[in-house]
Amino acid sequence: MKRGGIARLAQTCSLLFFLFLLGRMVWPPPDSPLPADIFLHLDPLVAVAVPLAAREILPGLWPGLIPLLAAVLAGRLFCGCLCPMGATLDLARFLLGRLLGPPVRGGRLPEKDSSGTAAQAGSPLKAGVPGFRRAKYLILAVILGAALAGVNLVFWAAPLALITRLFALVAHPLTLLAGQELLPLGRLLAAPLDLPDLAYAQIALRRFDTLLFTAVFFAVLFLLERVRPRFWCRYCCPAGALLGIFSLRPLWRRRVRTCVRCGRCAGQCPAGAIAAGGPSTRHPECLVCLRCADLCPARGTIFSCRTVEAKPGGAAPALPAAPD
Repeated sequence: MKRGGIARLAQTCSLLFFLFLLGRMVWPPPDSPLPADIFLHLDPLVAVAVPLAAREILPGLWPGLIPLLAAVLAGRLFCGCLCPMGATLDLARFLLGRLLGPPVRGGRLPEKDSSGTAAQAGSPLKAGVPGFRRAKYLILAVILGAALAGVNLVFWAAPLALITRLFALVAHPLTLLAGQELLPLGRLLAAPLDLPDLAYAQIALRRFDTLLFTAVFFAVLFLLERVRPRFWCRYCCPAGALLGIFSLRPLWRRRVRTCVRCGRCAGQCPAGAIAAGGPSTRHPECLVCLRCADLCPARGTIFSCRTVEAKPGGAAPALPAAPD
């Protein structure tokens, strides 16, 4: 399995585990030792801002410090491999790509590189403007400033709280509605399948006041995935900004031994963390998806704790970098 495939497998397992825990909150098993809110306690923004706003140490939030420690050691590994919000955005981008086709950037379809992979080209947003990325740090500053003033704004922007709302307040009621619509078919099958209880089954529908707002919010986020991969993570996520501060120079990070400057890694980086050409990396933006290591034709990109000696590589036409 490719290294990027390992990251995607971890991401998929994390999302499935997250959905499993949410299901346990709806249908709780008796005497289960596994807490259903594990992921909410892993949010680093919650672990930092909530105690500030409460003016006290909250021991139950200590798991949120784990991603911060991991960021010092291995960068934003949590964002790229474990965060359910990131996994959902990647899934939405994949499904929208299947449904609507590749996004049109700058009035034309993405060009193909020599490997047949679509490369990031122009964009409706102005490329190369680093100010866009600073927005998430501004949001983080506002949340921490409000916390110092005793006002808790965390759950308006904490990614794990937001993604919980999507599945609990939107996906869950819609699933119940779909089940109710399928009940007539189930009643028709009750007798042939000898399932008398199915003939009398009822589904209690649920509706939440914030359902429409949450649905519209995530619909916008999913559509923005057509503009930039991981738009939320790049420009908006305050938890990602916090992890980025701790990921300035992680111990285990992307290193380049040989670069032929083909631009494949820069063009395909979902976070736009690689400078045009390929050797340089914005480590606070890197999501550790490992895709660049798989794409490198010279096999010169690695993730390692040890400094590697850069070797000159043959020149190749550079493809456009993923725009900011």
